Amino acid sequence: MSLEAFADATRRKFGSDDIAPKHLVEMARWLSELLLKNEKTEIRGLMLGVGLHLPWPSSFRELFAYGLEVPPEGIRPLKLTVLASRSDAGIDSDEIAPVERVPSVRGALDALLGKEAAEVAGELNVLPVSLGFRHANPGDRLINATSGRMGPHVQWGSGRQGFLTAGHVAQSVGTQVTDDQGGPLGTVVWSNDPALVLSGQGDIDAALVEFQSGFRARTGRTSVVPAALDVLTVEGSYARAALFGKFAHVSLGNALACYADCYATERLITQPGDSGSLVEVNGGIAGTVIGGYIRRDMTLIQDIDYQLGVIASRAGLSVSL
Repeated sequence: MSLEAFADATRRKFGSDDIAPKHLVEMARWLSELLLKNEKTEIRGLMLGVGLHLPWPSSFRELFAYGLEVPPEGIRPLKLTVLASRSDAGIDSDEIAPVERVPSVRGALDALLGKEAAEVAGELNVLPVSLGFRHANPGDRLINATSGRMGPHVQWGSGRQGFLTAGHVAQSVGTQVTDDQGGPLGTVVWSNDPALVLSGQGDIDAALVEFQSGFRARTGRTSVVPAALDVLTVEGSYARAALFGKFAHVSLGNALACYADCYATERLITQPGDSGSLVEVNGGIAGTVIGGYIRRDMTLIQDIDYQLGVIASRAGLSVSL
């Protein structure tokens, strides 16, 4: 959403042109562009971003936190706000403060803008924030032995975090998994590909990847057992189809690899490169994509509870969503 779109939506919500003064939107965009182009580490390391916020009276904030609608009485116009590194700004508070009360940010503003800093300073607030974590989302594309997608985020052990994908996507323990731009995501710590070790009773097609430092997993979702005709959605591609049924085991490919506990959609909704992706149903996780059964026009999704159970028994890792 552009700053103009945000300002226009805010204006419509509260019914006042005074909420979003045009000069403030232009100033926010101008200052953002200057920060992006600036190469001085003392400025870019301190001033992390610029945007607009609506400063609600403090009595409204707690109500809003619970999703309650509140009347707009006492709403002040949008304010120009800079995100600043809490440690570098020397602020140990979540409160938004005028820039004149934050000498380090005011000094960086002077260095960035020169004489024009005085004009901007009167409009500028500072929100101190801690350093963030990179996030990679279920359904994001990734590369290892072959291309695939990220499955559910998981955690195990003492603070270890990562994600699942298909075993045929990340086959070798110790190898690095990257995103589709070549950026490192993590390292394979356990993997099984039924095409490499044939089983007539069905097997797991999954790999466990541990995030490298700098990423934080988003866990807490629950597994869901879908029923026939429930609609399944593949994260990343957002392709959807109704559930046809479930196989105790099914063979695929020239190697006749056998896969256990697989749901089947009523039509094929995936393509090469979608393997490993999280599949959502009714707000929870049904499983991960293991492949497409072209001759029967269906996508196969391995049950998430089965995958977690096998990883626990074979790898000795109590992995949870």
